[in-house]
Amino acid sequence: MAFFDFVVSQVDEKDFSKDEVSFKGDEDGYGFSAYLFQKKESKKLYVVFNGALNKDRQDAKVYHRWSWNSLFDGSVLYISDPTLFKYPETNLAWYIGDKNVQFQQILKDFILKVSKRMSLSPEQIILYGSSGGGFAALKLASIIGNGILAVAINPQVNVFNYIKNQVDDYLNICWEENDFNKLKNRTEFDVLSTICKSNCRVLFIQNSKDEFHFKNHFIPFLEKFGIANSENYKSLKQQSSRIRYMIYDHPSGHAAEPKDMLPEILESVNYMQQSVGWSKKNFFILGSCISRDVFLPSYREDIGSIGYYPRTSFARLALEPVESIPDLNELSSPFQRKIVKQDMKLDVLHALATTSFDYILIDLIDERYGLVKYGNTFITNSYEVNVSGILGNVSQLEKIEAGSDEFYSLWEKGFKVFVDYCEENNLLDKVIVNKVYWASMLDDASPIPNLDKEKIIINNSVLDKLYSIMQKYISESNFIVYPKSYFVAKKDHKWGVMPFHYVDSFYKHTYEELNNLK
Repeated sequence: MAFFDFVVSQVDEKDFSKDEVSFKGDEDGYGFSAYLFQKKESKKLYVVFNGALNKDRQDAKVYHRWSWNSLFDGSVLYISDPTLFKYPETNLAWYIGDKNVQFQQILKDFILKVSKRMSLSPEQIILYGSSGGGFAALKLASIIGNGILAVAINPQVNVFNYIKNQVDDYLNICWEENDFNKLKNRTEFDVLSTICKSNCRVLFIQNSKDEFHFKNHFIPFLEKFGIANSENYKSLKQQSSRIRYMIYDHPSGHAAEPKDMLPEILESVNYMQQSVGWSKKNFFILGSCISRDVFLPSYREDIGSIGYYPRTSFARLALEPVESIPDLNELSSPFQRKIVKQDMKLDVLHALATTSFDYILIDLIDERYGLVKYGNTFITNSYEVNVSGILGNVSQLEKIEAGSDEFYSLWEKGFKVFVDYCEENNLLDKVIVNKVYWASMLDDASPIPNLDKEKIIINNSVLDKLYSIMQKYISESNFIVYPKSYFVAKKDHKWGVMPFHYVDSFYKHTYEELNNLK
């Protein structure tokens, strides 16, 4: 049994009618140890993570703040770092894992499954830790989202900005990576790359006497969220963001928070849970139905679409609008007439400028159409344009095929126009790329009918090239990625069988990723 299955399956096997529940065992050489104190009259669950352990410890089964469990105003779930069971020679691993197994997703599923057994939702969970445990609290909160609250005391926000000897020890032991620079780009080691996209809540508690963390972790964290670096810091209730902070002054420096601070921290937790909300997010879609369908009623809960521009290639932004919009009455659908006009008028940047949204969601499925000559310019050679009758004898018209060198060159020029607009309007961090590929089979494992497999390969190759262009300008952390198993076409999809009309798990994954954004 894989370690993931081993950890998560324990939750189903336990008797939650008891006040105390123990989770322990080992699998694949990794140990797992967690302990739950239930306070069934409370609707809170504190999940407590460890910081660095003593190097002379006898066991990795250690629970920091164990003696505090009666002081917390809710149930308490203590979790030891599984990494340290396998590698006793290191004392801090940030709950990241090693080169073979990364624990953040495993711990996410474990925590959510425990909370579900307790009939608690994410907004009733508080992830709690200091130093390396604070990093784990922030990181898990950014992954879980949905209003979960992280309480992080003097945490690291980027592992590579911590004490070099400590970091090198962990990397040498657990990763055996000759070039640590490759690891620096992995999101497991960095909070800032993911927490800005999450809708979690954060209470960042920092000791001003911990000068190293104040300068190298606390200040960069505030700056990431546009919170001014000023000597006149506001009180918790004066702050307006879902990201809030407390500063205390204690000679202990980087040591854990003094026990007598706990009542103030718990009071702040109560305030954050009751008064600091996380709201619905609105998206402007530059893409196709594979993005739009996520916002249909079966998925839509905390997200909404506020604009939709399908059938428009980014290459159009490097070209001119159509001088005179033709009669499109051959298209019986008002929606089809609308999207053809949008592409011809080339008014997408104007639409972005006049629409209030939280994010721009992009997918490139419609780039398959390429471009066709029309009047003074080239327009997207969409199905709707072809059936509108405005092109006449299409076979005689000049085209720029998707996948040609000319198309890639023009596409990058157009995409750069979009990027420049986003940079000028501070929107680049709000661009989310739905990184999708064509499916090669149906959900019954049969091939997609009436479709040459070579065509699927070619179109996925085009997508790969376009994604590589996008990655020059858009952070990799802004891409939604999928397990390959989700790129399967649904045989009874409501829009019919196509290699980009996917199974339900695909849309569910997209929804979860969007819902977890800041």
